[in-house]
Amino acid sequence: MISEHPSASLGQIRGDIAFVKSLVEDDLTLPKRDWAIMIAAGAIFGLMGVRAWLMSAGLWDAPAVWRPWMLLDAPGLFVLTLIVIQKRFPLGPKGTLSRSMSAAWSAVGLAVAAMGAAFGAASWRADDIDVMGLFTPMLFVLYGMAWWIAYRIRLQTSLKWVAFGSFATAGATGALVGQPELWLAEAIGLALWVFVPGVIGLRSASGAHHV
Repeated sequence: MISEHPSASLGQIRGDIAFVKSLVEDDLTLPKRDWAIMIAAGAIFGLMGVRAWLMSAGLWDAPAVWRPWMLLDAPGLFVLTLIVIQKRFPLGPKGTLSRSMSAAWSAVGLAVAAMGAAFGAASWRADDIDVMGLFTPMLFVLYGMAWWIAYRIRLQTSLKWVAFGSFATAGATGALVGQPELWLAEAIGLALWVFVPGVIGLRSASGAHHV
């Protein structure tokens, strides 16, 4: 039997100690970057929802020259905002669990951008805003998944209810597809489950860095 080299064993022990230390020192918080992405998504897609509701309900007659681009501007603006946020907040989380939680939110942000662009293009191609409406329930499913992961990592009850709220909004918006009220429900849901938590989280992260 060949014994393991002592230096290899020592390296493994050091690696285990570093991993355990990262778990102990992990504050289980998201970096400013992730909170800023939430704020951007909630604001951009929320305003898009308000605009779509005003148009669908006949409360605003948008200029004809704008209409072909109104399904592509929000996803495009969100992608550009993601690039700016990445440069503005380059530092990510340090702890192992915090990195896992941040990775979940990063995946959601990328998925929202990609799916928003895809459904926007499909809706523009079909000249039917209801195609874009199919994206709305999926949007809240994605956010519900991210909030649920955050809850399972932090075990903070408020995060569980935000996740449930996101999933409930997904079901409600699914039932409203094809109706003007869908877009208003989308805007309200984004405000409740994305924008407001993002503002609260960013303020908390900023306060923590000043302590």
